[in-house]
Amino acid sequence: MRFALAIMLTAAALAQPPKATRSPSVEDFHGTRIEESYRWLEDPDSAPTRQWVEQENRYTQEYLAKLSGRAAIKDRLAQLYLHDRYPGFTTGAGMRAGYFTRGARAFFLKQTGLQNQPVLYVRQPAGDRPLLDPNTLSKEGTAAINTFSISHDGKWLAYAVAKAGSDWIVWRIRDVASGQDLPDLLDWSKFSSAEWDARGEGFYYGRYPAPSAAGALQALNENYQLCYHKRGTPQSADRVVYQRPDQPRWSFSGTVSEDGRYLVIDLRSGTSVNRQLYYLDLTKPSAEPQPLIAEFYAAHDFLGNRGTRFYLLTNYEAPRYRIVEIDLAKPERANWRTVVAESQDTIKQAQLAGVHLS
Repeated sequence: MRFALAIMLTAAALAQPPKATRSPSVEDFHGTRIEESYRWLEDPDSAPTRQWVEQENRYTQEYLAKLSGRAAIKDRLAQLYLHDRYPGFTTGAGMRAGYFTRGARAFFLKQTGLQNQPVLYVRQPAGDRPLLDPNTLSKEGTAAINTFSISHDGKWLAYAVAKAGSDWIVWRIRDVASGQDLPDLLDWSKFSSAEWDARGEGFYYGRYPAPSAAGALQALNENYQLCYHKRGTPQSADRVVYQRPDQPRWSFSGTVSEDGRYLVIDLRSGTSVNRQLYYLDLTKPSAEPQPLIAEFYAAHDFLGNRGTRFYLLTNYEAPRYRIVEIDLAKPERANWRTVVAESQDTIKQAQLAGVHLS
């Protein structure tokens, strides 16, 4: 099989694909002149770009169809994948898991045979029931489940659908008991999870301002907003919980504490691991987000809380990380208490479960 694959790759490398037309242009970036010969390809909707893509696709498929051994390789790969799989997934605490519980229900992912995407199941005495099958979302197989989140009581599923490989996702809500979707439809979300509140009445998610119809695939990722959507209401009624118009390139996500009292907001700038953290007291309707860590000086991961004491995994003054306790009444760094000190081994993950850390 490897020999046949090598022949395919060598033959493909020797072929001459259709050539794109060079159209040189020069731009001056602060005194440095940069020549770009294919700037016209940056417009994905233009007629020349679409024509070039169609030519490339046609050339590729016609060429691959002539290669001997390709069918045998495909058949062998199909045989190797003909078995059931139970993919793991990342929980809100960043831990890998094979199944999880919410309320009185247990959930897991299962992928059978040659299914393109795993199916989300509910485990129940009468037999495991499929709750969300992404393989049925589109006839062409171009729709995928980007991420999902289930309310703490196990009654509601929020799931995000991405189409044709786009970063844009659309949020829907499904009743776990009936398997039916609500009318709720949330557009213009990207790079976002869904964080349900303690009562399952709604969830927090991130979105960008709606771009123009012609610029949906070219719009800059700027002016991110952390919003709250109440189940059963239109997106136009969603409340903006946090935004930073003074820092249009920043992005953020929210985590609701296990006791349901706090929303912890994680602020990011680019790809740096350093974080800022803000918190919102959800028991006070008029409260505003308050800074816990208002500078990008270290990496911080919120693990949980016990009342007004927050627990973080941080590399501040600990390159191999440590776990600290911060009292909201006196959050200054001088008052941080080390719970798990840095050691010779790096702490990669941690989780707070009741009064215990793992």
